Amino acid sequence: MTTALEYRQALLTVRDLPETSHAAWDVWVRLLTTQYGMPGHTATAAQLATGAGLKTANLATLNYRKLAHAVADQLGHIPPESQLGKREPMWWMTLSSGNLEDDRAESARLTMHPALAEALDLMRWVQPQASTT
Repeated sequence: MTTALEYRQALLTVRDLPETSHAAWDVWVRLLTTQYGMPGHTATAAQLATGAGLKTANLATLNYRKLAHAVADQLGHIPPESQLGKREPMWWMTLSSGNLEDDRAESARLTMHPALAEALDLMRWVQPQASTT
């Protein structure tokens, strides 16, 4: 189980990698902050695209997977393989949970891991959401 501090360090490391362009990083942060701002930190690819200013849900999914893969590399995390298509790791599972096999569906709902949401709070990239308790 990844902690908020581990997510924080992984995100900062990914940000500072020479291969991380400013444009990519900007999109990735918009994806995360969009998802964070959704009820229950749960968003569809279409919602992520809209919030991040991307033209299509496919672009949102592609970018989300790239970020998740980069974070997974920093964490030493290898998610389960998809049973569909090429049987590639489901990188999105590094950042979110959901009961789906294919994150490409526009209606697929991804729920941000609580520790990742906490990391975004710690880094002050988002406004902490009020507790509902």
